[in-house]
Amino acid sequence: CIVAENPKRIDDVDHSRDGIFLFNYFYAADSVSTTGVEVLLGVWEYTAGWWTAKANLTNSVPIKPVAGQQSEYSLINHCRWDKLFDVLPSLLFKPSLDSFVLKNFTANNIVAMPILYKLA
Repeated sequence: CIVAENPKRIDDVDHSRDGIFLFNYFYAADSVSTTGVEVLLGVWEYTAGWWTAKANLTNSVPIKPVAGQQSEYSLINHCRWDKLFDVLPSLLFKPSLDSFVLKNFTANNIVAMPILYKLA
């Protein structure tokens, strides 16, 4: 359990109905300093446009641990699609995922660890 704040968002995640959910755990090499976390938030915001344009994402809520809170992750993002087909083609067949999103992560020493899941 961590104490966290929500510094930005695309829109709230709808938990009232089933869908495909994503938890994306981000680690930034410079997660100790305020500057490192701000860089991570800037990259999240910059690449969020790709997700809304190319992967039909309409919601996303990132949380970051509050100052002094211990966490292995610098940022945890949560979002939802209606069905797997809404996101899977973007993950598998869009070269810009690598050339834009992942290259921005790499250039800023950010590692993303995504987990897709469906409610049981």
